Amino acid sequence: MIRILITPQAFELFGDNLDSLFGDEYDIEFTGGIISDKKELISKLKKVDGFIIGSEKIDEEVLNQCPNLKVLSRFGVGYNSIDITQTNLNNVMVAVVPDMNPLAVARHCLALLLSFTNNIILQNNHNGDWIRNYNLSPEENDIGLIGLGPIGLYFGHLCKKIGYKVNYYSRTNKNVTEFNYIDSIDELIEKSQIISLHLKSTMDTKKIINKDRIDMMYGKLFLNTARGDLVDEDYLYHSLCDKKLLGAGLDVFTNEPSFGISEKLQKLENVISTCHTAVYDNYSIKNTGLKSIDNIKYFFEGNFEKINRIVEV
Repeated sequence: MIRILITPQAFELFGDNLDSLFGDEYDIEFTGGIISDKKELISKLKKVDGFIIGSEKIDEEVLNQCPNLKVLSRFGVGYNSIDITQTNLNNVMVAVVPDMNPLAVARHCLALLLSFTNNIILQNNHNGDWIRNYNLSPEENDIGLIGLGPIGLYFGHLCKKIGYKVNYYSRTNKNVTEFNYIDSIDELIEKSQIISLHLKSTMDTKKIINKDRIDMMYGKLFLNTARGDLVDEDYLYHSLCDKKLLGAGLDVFTNEPSFGISEKLQKLENVISTCHTAVYDNYSIKNTGLKSIDNIKYFFEGNFEKINRIVEV
């Protein structure tokens, strides 16, 4: 039997059909949620051949104690919690699902935006008070996109449809005629009232939203549905505490599930936060789950060319 551990909570959507999606030759353990305790994670991984992983941290200590582990199939596209150098050294393949639904993330980003601009959270009281607040109009507030991958592009088009002027920064001009290209992040922040982050997490982009750039966001709104480690969370927290920013809409954090400074950020009154759920609609989650299962099956069948994407150093 091929033994597989699955932790992402979203697999509950498959119900009793989960085992049948693999086949009789697989023995499946589904925990129903992320394993935060490293000792517990190691204890379970020692017994399995493959792991469909959420946001658990896989490092040298974990890998060295789990010699039977052969493949990690990431439930999604990000793999910043996995030490790829160590997986290579331990002959553990890492596969990801790169084509999660970018429109779902863009819709979620729009929901965070409108929750602020239209005072949805502020005015959602059940006391019967009739207190009216001025909404922020798109005619007077430009959107600035840092990064124009599929998610940023979808989000930009959604914003454009409801009346926003859209600026964007990218390493190269994408020649999107409806948007205004700016070749500097600093200039983009200066010229935009709402800043939305849409970059991948790499060694070059970690904390790209640093102290100086957060200072430039005085009186502005900041959105992040990309990755938490792109931002200096400590400085963002203190700036929001001091009301230097208008607010922040955050779906991602450095520490997930949140603790430490990430948890403090979530609790601020001028922060609207969700728990990395931007792509969590039934369609997108089921589709991603099926592809992460396929990656496991392709690996053990030897059909490596069919794997969505294999991650290497």
